[in-house]
Amino acid sequence: MVVCFAFGYCYSVIVIRSPFLYFSFLCTVNCVFYIASTFTLLMKISRTVKTLLLGIPIGVTLLDSVGYIARVDGISMQPALNPDLVTDYVFLSSWAVRFNNISRGEVVTVISPRNPKQKIIKRIVGLEGDLIKTRGFKKPVVRVPDGHCWVEGDHVGHSVDSNTFGPVSLGLVTAKATHIVWPPRRWQSVECKIPEDRYPLEFH
Repeated sequence: MVVCFAFGYCYSVIVIRSPFLYFSFLCTVNCVFYIASTFTLLMKISRTVKTLLLGIPIGVTLLDSVGYIARVDGISMQPALNPDLVTDYVFLSSWAVRFNNISRGEVVTVISPRNPKQKIIKRIVGLEGDLIKTRGFKKPVVRVPDGHCWVEGDHVGHSVDSNTFGPVSLGLVTAKATHIVWPPRRWQSVECKIPEDRYPLEFH
């Protein structure tokens, strides 16, 4: 390229006797190349954006139907989650609850009956038909209605759960917490169990 430039410059001085014209020509050529490269870059960006936009619905569908990782906030599920002020991140399986396929003792996320914009994480203590001895609810004993479940936090006295708002519709259950994925020292599956003192008085 340097040789071509030197040759062109000498040719313009000796033959054309106008270095100015040559430099003008070079500027024009550079502008053309710059415009062409910019256009190519814009086309690549356009294709990338198009690919991303097409991928967004797929990603959203994947999250809705398979699962995702989420941070656990608060102390309502201690000691199972967030022990000793450690913030746990869990894998939430949407696939596991797609047909209301839930069991007693599982930890699930629920759309809060008190605030539809908020999701809470609780343990399922009772299913439809079970007779539950409540803690501080307006009724000392509750029969879980059809299509509902009874959820509680493990940390007694530090949880807003069914003892506050009553049985929860199964349609509000969004995912099952299957594994703690972060921090590394907390890698483990989320245990499925009901505290000994919270077993239903009657099973359906």
